[in-house]
Amino acid sequence: MTKVAIIGAGPCGLSMLRAFEHLEKKGEKIPEIVCFDKQEDWGGLWNYSWRTGSDQYEKFYKII
Repeated sequence: MTKVAIIGAGPCGLSMLRAFEHLEKKGEKIPEIVCFDKQEDWGGLWNYSWRTGSDQYEKFYKII
């Protein structure tokens, strides 16, 4: 069986998961999928919390 690792659960990773889900609903055989992300919550850049901008990239978040 083929295995696929999706690195990052941001916009791109979530769209890949959605694409595999769509194929599975159509009856296609899909590989075993594992998604890895460094954060607890999925969403990547969409995941905005009080901790956003409290790392080395803080200056970029202040612009947004």
